[in-house]
Amino acid sequence: MSNELHEIHIALKDFDVSQLPENQRDLKGEVLKLAIRDHLQEEFLVAEGASEVLVAGEHIVIRWAAGSANVPVTDRAVDLLSQGNYAQGMKLLEAALLA
Repeated sequence: MSNELHEIHIALKDFDVSQLPENQRDLKGEVLKLAIRDHLQEEFLVAEGASEVLVAGEHIVIRWAAGSANVPVTDRAVDLLSQGNYAQGMKLLEAALLA
């Protein structure tokens, strides 16, 4: 089992608020950061390992340690796409592009 830590950094200004539920898209400040964190934690939960999302200052950090299936984020995205999970697969690819 690998404990290698993976990390993606995204500038807060680059986060597309249209990903949030409609009633959270106009939030500002710390409340917006909490909504983004909660959304990303749900979207990028790594079932076979551990993950965390931090939103601090003007940055978003997504970290995960894969379990036995130590797969690059792009490979995980392609797997999701091939399984028909287009929404999450595309979000992973977009996050990888911003990293």
